[in-house]
Amino acid sequence: MARTKHIIIVLSIFLLVAGIAIAASTPAENANQLQKELIERIQSDRAIARNEASLLAPESNRPAMTKANCVVQITADMSILSLNFDSIRSMVSSSGVKDQAVRKVLKIPTDQVKVSIVPQEELRLDSRQKSSILRAFTFELNIEIPESKSEHANAFMKEIVRNLEETIIDAFGVYRMQIRQQMDPAVGEFENAKHNLEILSKEYERNLETEKIKITYSDISPKQNMVCQQLDEIVDLSDLSPVMSFAQVIESLENSVEPPLQIQPRWRDLADIADIIPTTPAEMEPITDVKLGTALDVLLAGLSNYELATIDYTIGEGVIIIATQDSLPSKLITQVYDVSNIISTSADISSIVNAIMETIEPVSWYDISEEGEGTIAPILGNKLSINQTIEIHQKVLSFLESLPVPTLTEPVSDISLRSLSDEKRNYRNSKLNSEMDIAQMEARKNAIEERISLIGYQSGTKVNDDIIINELEKLIASQTQQLSRIKQMVDIGQSPISSLSAAEEKLVQAKIDLAKRREELGKAAGGNELSELNERLSQVMIDLAEEKAQVKVIEKHLSQLDSQINALSNPDPNISKIRQAKEKLQKAQQHLDELKAAEASLQIPQVIAIGI
Repeated sequence: MARTKHIIIVLSIFLLVAGIAIAASTPAENANQLQKELIERIQSDRAIARNEASLLAPESNRPAMTKANCVVQITADMSILSLNFDSIRSMVSSSGVKDQAVRKVLKIPTDQVKVSIVPQEELRLDSRQKSSILRAFTFELNIEIPESKSEHANAFMKEIVRNLEETIIDAFGVYRMQIRQQMDPAVGEFENAKHNLEILSKEYERNLETEKIKITYSDISPKQNMVCQQLDEIVDLSDLSPVMSFAQVIESLENSVEPPLQIQPRWRDLADIADIIPTTPAEMEPITDVKLGTALDVLLAGLSNYELATIDYTIGEGVIIIATQDSLPSKLITQVYDVSNIISTSADISSIVNAIMETIEPVSWYDISEEGEGTIAPILGNKLSINQTIEIHQKVLSFLESLPVPTLTEPVSDISLRSLSDEKRNYRNSKLNSEMDIAQMEARKNAIEERISLIGYQSGTKVNDDIIINELEKLIASQTQQLSRIKQMVDIGQSPISSLSAAEEKLVQAKIDLAKRREELGKAAGGNELSELNERLSQVMIDLAEEKAQVKVIEKHLSQLDSQINALSNPDPNISKIRQAKEKLQKAQQHLDELKAAEASLQIPQVIAIGI
């Protein structure tokens, strides 16, 4: 013990001298800091000296120690807390667990107590929450305390377990608080994204209503277009009455818009064909808030006598011409309608095409009527090219404008332009292969047909040149005449019926002989080959029909792909904004859902002591 004190004194003096020397050579502003560090080092050295002295002390001077242990199990979610036996060992030995328990229960210096753990088992447990990773850590808690405190061993271990549980639950609480702190901003982000999407969608739909259909190309002249616009105006025809004549109603229609519309009936044609003159009663009731074109259709429908003629009109250069339908010029013009605002998929445009042809003058369409001349075809994915009369164009435009605007509730497409291009390339290759197969089948079909024709020609030549067949044909002709004479003689009773039967048998036998001879010559001229060629031709025709049907399916898919590629290559800026808003909303929704799921899956850690 004396030796230890001597060491401490020497060290203290040495360090004090060193501190004075440093302070003397250090600026005044750093003197206090150096003095503080010097004091801390002296105190640390004294503590080291005390520990060394205790180690050098004889066993008889140390307090008697007692040992105790228990089994502890910690159950925790590893997705929240990163636990292992090393981290548990550090927590058990920390001041917040061990030292606090020593001060509270044992009330002795902490260096007189030893605490350690011995790992036993680590298990992964099943959890109802997919995001949770439950693990159970089982270990033996060992303590060594002075024997004088042995009656407090169990209480001491319980306090250690309680402090350990509090430490783990505090860490869990920090994680839970972080989730809750993120929840409010996530809800606000979601609501803002939702509100922004609603605003953009409503603005887009309002814009569509104002300009739903765009005509990107038209053969209609400016004067014709002006007449079309006048026919589309809403007018008041409350001054009409059933007693007014056809000419009077025409005048009323002309003056219902500004500038007045020019309507020119072909009176001679109407009088000669439909028996309609200017004074013919129109029998039109008063109507209000109606399109001028609709009122004109009602007037002409009421005057038409479908047994004599149908009354119709056409739009000329700034004038409407009324006459019988057959006498009106049928001048077709082309217009291209952009229908991208009323379609959402390529299937929609096909439905629109069918609806137009089936509901608007079906007889006028080439594809569904033998008399029709008008055509309609989708182009560039979202446009309709229509070649029709100007009157039918007006009806088509009214029909398209009556269609509803599709809602923008569909999910954001994750189809890339590259994937669509790759798919299109694959379909084009398939189509090319099919077209090559079709060309080969067509060539094979033509070759087989030529061979069949040649064999038929050769067979016919042999039949015509065959002496036996010629003789049999002469015999059949002779027996046919003979049979006719015998029938006459039997009818008048100059010949027995048995002679008629004999003549018929001879004729039948001659025909049989002729058929056999033809068959023999046919086989000699390639009859077996002809039968085989006919079978091959039938199979080629079947394969050809199947391949052509496949090409039609491929062409349909290619048309749909062109529509999608065009939509992605030339996006509407408004649609792009809406897509971006949807993506932002989806991300906000996903983040909020993840936070809610994380909060719902939280499981409070448990620390259980066994054996105390």
